[in-house]
Amino acid sequence: MFRTKTRDNFTLILITILMFLPLINHVNSINVESNSYTITLYENGTATWIIESKIPLNSEEELEAFLNYMENFDKYRGEILENFTKRISKIIQDTSLQVGRDMRVENIEVSADTLESITGKLGLIRYEFKWIGFAHAADDKIIVGDVFIGGFYLYDGDLLIVTVPVNYTISEVYPTPDITGENYVIWYGKKVFPDRTPALILSKKKYVVEETMTISKETTLKTETSWSQTTLTSPTHGMMTISGETI
Repeated sequence: MFRTKTRDNFTLILITILMFLPLINHVNSINVESNSYTITLYENGTATWIIESKIPLNSEEELEAFLNYMENFDKYRGEILENFTKRISKIIQDTSLQVGRDMRVENIEVSADTLESITGKLGLIRYEFKWIGFAHAADDKIIVGDVFIGGFYLYDGDLLIVTVPVNYTISEVYPTPDITGENYVIWYGKKVFPDRTPALILSKKKYVVEETMTISKETTLKTETSWSQTTLTSPTHGMMTISGETI
């Protein structure tokens, strides 16, 4: 069966995976080279988890062993999915009780395949599920981290990616990521995360709507009165000119 690596402070999900791997018997030993974890967050606190384990297939023996694994995987797929669902559901229920937030798991999928990479052929085992209630969401904020009871651990070559909704910004994150993008953070192994981490606080973006108000300016028309000059003859004072009036 698969040889797996164990550590006390593995995330609950990784523990579930390690428990799941030995469920298939009658396959040769296969070494997992690395694991990648992608957590996609939604505004309501739900998260889609994708865990991919890569197995190098550098020899005919390793390729044959993994093809044997895939054959058994297809044969016992229903049983594998049922066992995995029971175990992960139990862990999420226990986490819900400790954290004090309603949680459940949905849309569980498992698959095994081979792929070509720049380094050669790889075996790929993929786990995907939706964790309802993964994060606390309220008041235009999403708070991540309380489910990582005991912390999280990445081995050399492992990768953790957390992506956030497009209309949220990352206000706080701990520990400091290796890469920070506009809507994602990445950590590389080897790394030990303390209890209740990785932790993030996300804030909803505030959009400023600029309104352009058009003010209709009244044009005051100035009426200019054309005053005529009238020349009068005064018997007393002689010639007198008065503007604008006729006397």
